[in-house]
Amino acid sequence: MPVSQELHSEEPFMRIPSIGELVEVSGEVIRHGLSGDIASSREALDRLRVLRSRTVATLNSTLQIRSDTSAQFRSASELNEKKREKIQFEQNTLQIRAWLRSVIADLSYEELFKSDEGINLYLDVFLPETWDFSRDIIVLNASDAITLIPRLLLRGQLVYVVLEAADSLLPQALNIDQLKSYHQDLKIVSWDPEDAIESAGIESVMHASVSPTACFLDPFQVSNDKRPLNRLLAYISHLSVM
Repeated sequence: MPVSQELHSEEPFMRIPSIGELVEVSGEVIRHGLSGDIASSREALDRLRVLRSRTVATLNSTLQIRSDTSAQFRSASELNEKKREKIQFEQNTLQIRAWLRSVIADLSYEELFKSDEGINLYLDVFLPETWDFSRDIIVLNASDAITLIPRLLLRGQLVYVVLEAADSLLPQALNIDQLKSYHQDLKIVSWDPEDAIESAGIESVMHASVSPTACFLDPFQVSNDKRPLNRLLAYISHLSVM
């Protein structure tokens, strides 16, 4: 089971991680990366994404000091330690961002997509820092879905909306029914922008009690027309507040 799914095994009441945990896991990302253990660094990076998603969907909020009692009842040493942890997490975050950017700085998307490791590097960089693999929604063009969904599934990503034309060969190429037999919680819907968006059944992939984040991965910029994507994102936002 991917770590990103293991982290959600505590539902329905998930424990909110402390700033100390965020420091620890972000430190793991850096240590494994520096030692050349990219697989372990990637696993820790995805775990960090899920931990951040448990707090709130913004960086500033994840940096708030978590406490069970008011800060006024803490000792000076405790407050200083929390401030130190906050600063350390900020530094770790900046180091991770710089490292990820440097890894692909001299590579084109065409070069990255020639290998599994290159595709994973692309995902390392372009998946949001705060991400829930079991609930948040990946939006893809059909041509990219064939390549990216199998790799994303290995990282625990379960919810997808695919932009595809009516004559798309995606179902045959991806064998969605077989994927669902292996991943019972997998949710994929497709939408042809020529159709009414209400017909896509997007609400069927959304958790009733959660407002998901949506991320559009478009490495090759299939279309310059962003109107369908904007309609889709607006519709997901509308469903989230209903």
